[in-house]
Amino acid sequence: ASQAAQTVMALLLLCTLLALLPPRLAGGQAGQHHDYDMLCDNIIQHAQQAARMFNAGDTAAAMRQSDLARKAFDTAAASFPHEPQAFANYATFLLNSQRFDEAAPLFDKAIRLVRESGGADDMVAALQGMKQTAAFGKHSVARDRAYAGGQGNLSEALEHAQRQAAVFDSPEVHHDIGTLALMLGGHRAATSVLDTSQHRDEHRDGSTLLQESMQGFAHAQTVSVSAWLAGQRAMGKTCSNECSGAVQPTLASWVKHDTCEVLQRLDGRGDQSNAEGGHPGDTAGGTASSTSDTNTVPAPTTLMRDTRGRVFSTAAAFRWQVSDVAVMALRPRQGDVLGLSGSSGVVTHEAGGRAPGCCQVWLSPSAGVYQNLVQHLHMLATWKAAGGRGAPWHNPGTPEHPVPPPLAPHKVPRVRRLATVLQFAVSSFYHFVAEAVGRLLLLLPLLDDDATLKLLLPGPPPRPRFVHQILELVGVDTSRVLWDHGGRGPHGSRVAVTDTLYVVEWDPPTPAGVGGDDTASDVARAVLKPHSEAQPHFAVPPVLLQLTRRTLVGKAHNNNNNN
Repeated sequence: ASQAAQTVMALLLLCTLLALLPPRLAGGQAGQHHDYDMLCDNIIQHAQQAARMFNAGDTAAAMRQSDLARKAFDTAAASFPHEPQAFANYATFLLNSQRFDEAAPLFDKAIRLVRESGGADDMVAALQGMKQTAAFGKHSVARDRAYAGGQGNLSEALEHAQRQAAVFDSPEVHHDIGTLALMLGGHRAATSVLDTSQHRDEHRDGSTLLQESMQGFAHAQTVSVSAWLAGQRAMGKTCSNECSGAVQPTLASWVKHDTCEVLQRLDGRGDQSNAEGGHPGDTAGGTASSTSDTNTVPAPTTLMRDTRGRVFSTAAAFRWQVSDVAVMALRPRQGDVLGLSGSSGVVTHEAGGRAPGCCQVWLSPSAGVYQNLVQHLHMLATWKAAGGRGAPWHNPGTPEHPVPPPLAPHKVPRVRRLATVLQFAVSSFYHFVAEAVGRLLLLLPLLDDDATLKLLLPGPPPRPRFVHQILELVGVDTSRVLWDHGGRGPHGSRVAVTDTLYVVEWDPPTPAGVGGDDTASDVARAVLKPHSEAQPHFAVPPVLLQLTRRTLVGKAHNNNNNN
């Protein structure tokens, strides 16, 4: 957060602390306690001035104001050693200045004095929460320094992230732990069996780190869903216990859900006959052919280079279990709505009002554990609740709010029926062409059959040019399109669907062992192959790639002939 944002939050916390202090101080009694209150106010005023000067680039003036704040604190602490306010004020200033080690003992002193003076339990809880924030901030700064933009010590950065998670069970941090462990695990798994002399942490080899990575991503989703549910209830919605939580990120979980209807199901392997001169998954070093008894395709033999530039092969030691692709219709229960939140279009089933309803997050199978919910959902930051106190609101892309932001449900677009291709990283050219276009092509027949059906596409201004080019190529009338505005405002959902939401989903293909001899490092090497060296891109079922290739190439060819 910026220094200015931190200052605003610090002042709000100071106001809260003042309101919770014992009455004999909060009331500003005459005489010596009036002098004490003035000293405490001076700490706040000098802290404000220090922040303003720092933000203006006048470091010397900021340091002078910081020294004056310290002097006001020293005078107050020496004259009134048994009063907590000065300790709380100055500790908050130190926290805001990222002087975490200095702030922690002052918070401890303030907590002890509040208890001794009979202060409110809420005051103690607030101070304890701020002390936790200081510990969290200390590890956060140390982690950023170790990470150094991805060029530093990843092992040390991971350790600091884990210490952060020990302070606050933050989904943001757990997702970062997953990312860091994946980066480390991919490197170690790819090199451990090639260079046994290389120094490695025997207790955290590539396989262990990859497991930690998946656990970090999954835990981030669990905490996020719980925080989202808390937010729904805080907004006055009654969430039924029997249908609240998460729909798991597997195609089977979606298909068996009673609000889901499968309209079309495609064999994920696609055309295995090589009739068009080559399977889209072929590489120069291998072929892809179907098997008669399993929904798998052999992995191609691909040459890769390790971190020292040596070449090795991923020879087809295992096959890839390929998922079907399903076109599905999701329908909310009576009185409820389906929401789409964030730039990835996270699907939520939300209670329509105060009557009991379903509150569920539909975790995308194709995105799996990598879907970062905290970046997309409006939720109550329950991981920051201290001592049972109310948690702040977390809005993706905006500062946290100490109170619920104003909700305006009437401003959220409401549509009866909607088809969506929003997904992970949908605005990137690669993901749009490799995945979203296949979704779009499978949804086009529904648009042809229903003139009222709208199509949700990525389009925050300026809209990606390639999106318009592909729409023109496949013949989609833009008047049928509901453009995702890309904003991250205070509303729970970006779009609310009252009748039917059409989606296309699949499970990511996974390696299936042949002969049972594969090591975790073998699997990791194949899963983490660089896209530039590994074809096909196994995150997408071949049938989807074939559909995209045939359609776009065919239409482009026809357009060229017509011209």
